[in-house]
Amino acid sequence: MKFIKLFCLLALITQFEFKPVYSQVFEYLVLRPGIESAAMGGAQTAIVNDYQSFYYNPAGLSRINLFLIGYSKIHYEVFGIAENELPFGGGAIYLRIGVLGFGIYHSTIKNLITSDDLIKQRSYQLSFARRVSDHFRFGLTLKYLKKVSGPGSAYTGDIGMIFENILSQLTFGMANPKPISFTGKFKKSDFRGLAFGVSLLNTGPDKVEYGGGSSDPLPQMLNLGLGYKALASDFLNATLAIDLNKVLTRRRGDKDDNFFKAWFTSWGEDGWDSFHTGIDVNFYYFLSLYFGYEYHFNVLNETKGGTSTGFAIGPDYARLEVYYRVYPILLPDNPDREWRVGVSVSY
Repeated sequence: MKFIKLFCLLALITQFEFKPVYSQVFEYLVLRPGIESAAMGGAQTAIVNDYQSFYYNPAGLSRINLFLIGYSKIHYEVFGIAENELPFGGGAIYLRIGVLGFGIYHSTIKNLITSDDLIKQRSYQLSFARRVSDHFRFGLTLKYLKKVSGPGSAYTGDIGMIFENILSQLTFGMANPKPISFTGKFKKSDFRGLAFGVSLLNTGPDKVEYGGGSSDPLPQMLNLGLGYKALASDFLNATLAIDLNKVLTRRRGDKDDNFFKAWFTSWGEDGWDSFHTGIDVNFYYFLSLYFGYEYHFNVLNETKGGTSTGFAIGPDYARLEVYYRVYPILLPDNPDREWRVGVSVSY
């Protein structure tokens, strides 16, 4: 049975090798941290409001009040023979000029049969976000990527914008923003009506350099998001979100298009890579239930879509979040499994 699992894993890797769209070393950048984001099917670009902003839309950091500290961990098991551990820690603080954020994201891919570490990699990020008006926010992030277990490093950047409080009359319930919960705290991200978000992630002229003249492009991604605050009251809130995702890298033979050229040429091969949608139902600003759906248009990744769910408990300034999901990929009797847990403290 282990031979069958290993064969399937090698087959999957071979699929990537025949179409090396971007660096497999820093592929973990596509598996972005966060519990709410994963439970809502990955739909966060327009509504993100905490440490998940580092990997969805840096403009979302401007939605914190004073400070934020968050930690999450992803455990992803593949065919029962390999696992990827991805802890993330980050924080942000409000300054008069805007919000300054920092974070560290680590990935360790381990062979479960031999207990050996296959790949270790890490990224450090520094972000700045600002609320310009009642309707507009923007954010910037600079990342340094490093392969710990061998040669490979790069610099990359993110940029994001959010347009919000559009047609605020579309929100049912309390008409005024910032309803008070029984804990006496305001929810840090409380837009009304519609919100639109756009982010360009992992972009820049740098590639992953391995030494000896070899390099790969980074997984440059474009996200478009729509958020809708359907209900807003002091006892029940509901937020819906929709995202579209596209990987903007292109390789032709042994040559790569420049990062800015790939913004246009990558559309010639495929359209959008994935569709994400989800809903957050919050009771008394204390208990949140998340439901989501994700669909990958690429045939190879299609089985990684499907439904997802999770929950968060605690007031807005101290929350515990949990997410669990099973992916029936190739081997239904031994599917991939993923669980995430996270905590955050804010004020």
